[in-house]
Amino acid sequence: MKINFLRMKKTIARSSRAAQRPNRHVSGEWIESLERRDVPAVIHWDGGAGTLAWSDAANWEGDALPGTADQVVIATDPLNPGKTDPITISTPVVVSGLNSDRLIAMTGSNTSLRITSGVSNLNAGLDLNFAGLAVQGKGSVLNIKGAPIQPKQGLVLSIDGASLNWPGVQKLDNMVFMINAGSSIQLPDLTVATNFSEFTVQGGSITAPGLSTLNYSRLSILDGGKADVTALTDASNSLVEVVGAGSNLNLPNLSKFDAGRFRLDQGATLTATALTSVNIGPATAWAFSWYVGQDSILTLPNLGSINALAQPSPYEAHDARILVRQNGRIVLDPSKWTTTTGQVSLSLSGDSRLEGSFNFGSSTIVTGSGTFAGSVNNYGRFSPSGDYSPYGSISVTGDWTSRPGSVLDLQMGGPSKLDRVMISGQATILGGELKIQFSDEFSNDPNLIPDGRFQLMSWSVWGGQFTTSPDLIPRLDGIQITAQSRYEPTGLIEVLARHRTDSDIFTVSDTTVYKGTDSITYGIFTIHRTGPMTVPITLGYKVIDGTAKSGTNFNFPAGPITLAPGETERQIRFIIRGTSAYTGNKTFQVQLTSVSDRGVFGAQTLATVTIKDTIPLPLVVPVATVPPASASKLVPASNPKNNLPKGKLPTKQVVKPIPKPVVLKPNVVAKPKVALKK
Repeated sequence: MKINFLRMKKTIARSSRAAQRPNRHVSGEWIESLERRDVPAVIHWDGGAGTLAWSDAANWEGDALPGTADQVVIATDPLNPGKTDPITISTPVVVSGLNSDRLIAMTGSNTSLRITSGVSNLNAGLDLNFAGLAVQGKGSVLNIKGAPIQPKQGLVLSIDGASLNWPGVQKLDNMVFMINAGSSIQLPDLTVATNFSEFTVQGGSITAPGLSTLNYSRLSILDGGKADVTALTDASNSLVEVVGAGSNLNLPNLSKFDAGRFRLDQGATLTATALTSVNIGPATAWAFSWYVGQDSILTLPNLGSINALAQPSPYEAHDARILVRQNGRIVLDPSKWTTTTGQVSLSLSGDSRLEGSFNFGSSTIVTGSGTFAGSVNNYGRFSPSGDYSPYGSISVTGDWTSRPGSVLDLQMGGPSKLDRVMISGQATILGGELKIQFSDEFSNDPNLIPDGRFQLMSWSVWGGQFTTSPDLIPRLDGIQITAQSRYEPTGLIEVLARHRTDSDIFTVSDTTVYKGTDSITYGIFTIHRTGPMTVPITLGYKVIDGTAKSGTNFNFPAGPITLAPGETERQIRFIIRGTSAYTGNKTFQVQLTSVSDRGVFGAQTLATVTIKDTIPLPLVVPVATVPPASASKLVPASNPKNNLPKGKLPTKQVVKPIPKPVVLKPNVVAKPKVALKK
């Protein structure tokens, strides 16, 4: 056959220009190699241009190249059956199908192969390095066979109802797999995925029943996606993510998850029954170590130990953060104890729930609002307000024990702004510290008294018990309050419990407080209680003005108040408004007005509070009047201590009158008696 080389040259040029059109054809370099017969293969494609073969020189004319509607077939040249050089793709290629008896090699960041329909078979395998492979469309199937070549640093997609079956692949190195709804990928021989490999299954499915190791990689099951990775044993330093209603992941053999991260959200579930101990890495840019969000459930029934790893670098947080949000749940076994060590930060919010019993270590911090369905043995810090909400409420359905070194850190504001810890079982304080702080709104306004009260409550059928050892020492923070005030420990315990018939008796007594020169000082009024004191009692009272006026001379907090079981008295702190001038002693009264069930009034229910003025009366020293005609002189008060009250010295000279001269009458000489003559 005569070949017109000039025409061939023009054809090659046109082929090269056509090769630059994206998503349209096989590599121009590949075509030129075929034209030069450098690649011994028989290639043809069926499509709109009919059946064409590169072995027919007549087809070297024009721009007839494989397109998206073409099925490309690559077969071994029958004249050179022993030659097995690969077919290389180095530009974007889009075809409806591809069947090859030759190895397909894809290398380079601008290299991709997209198959859009039909059943394709790469019988000699695929060598993929830093390139992209996509199988797209309903009914589109790609089978990669032959001697396995492990892919590296590439992207593989199965989308829009397609399917990819790739046996022989045993290890993935920096590979990304993405599967969307109705699509699937089967990797039956895969055992290891590492070096930032990723599986994102969004509504589709991935089958890798032999995958046992996932290191420094990511497994994301989204929007109802499915994953068969039941052999996964080690997922250390990896992110396992399950998001969306119907998204479920079962990892029955996962036993090692050091520095790994769970993320569940929007109704997802994840179960790992073999995980018994885990070392949690610190939070990073994700701002969490484990996250269980909206209506999601993380089930770890055999987990007995949670240890926070040390901060590996200054770019990461110093603590391991477990966040449970919006009705999220972590389900353990409440009959077993799970112990935390290291800096574990456990944050709850939005009706979140932890089902299990916990030994919280000394560096563990619990914050937020939620429920512990089990018992708590606390050596760490409970701080409901934490960093995520201004106030928190934590419930414990079992028993609560505060150990030496523990801290109960509470924030309080108004009636709707207060931290709460509610305990259904037995509450026992064996040590630790109770720390109470008022919010800035109160510390900035000395005239405002908080009317909220933190409550440590215990409910049970037979009644809870509350015991306190001597080393429970309240700390006075924020506004200074006394150890027995209504905000302190004896007023913070409520037990709704056992029945009794005897009543508690409440009385008040007259009280004297002192007014100073400071604009604000504080006084204490005490309500006394006797009796069994086994249930909380609520008292109402009113304040009656006397010579002391509310708002002018004092501010007394409004009732009612509730005394906890065992609380023998309640001290109410109130504000006294001072002056720098003497105003005299003033009084007002406090009267008990109501008492709840199992409480009665004693002999005295009306008490007088006297605000005693500590400013002394002005000292008045009388000055004598000097008659006009009398001479006088100034006499210094040289020794005032002898004449004035102690500590009161005159500040000016005192005019002292000169005594009047004593005028003596002239002597009268008595005449001698003359004897009368007889």
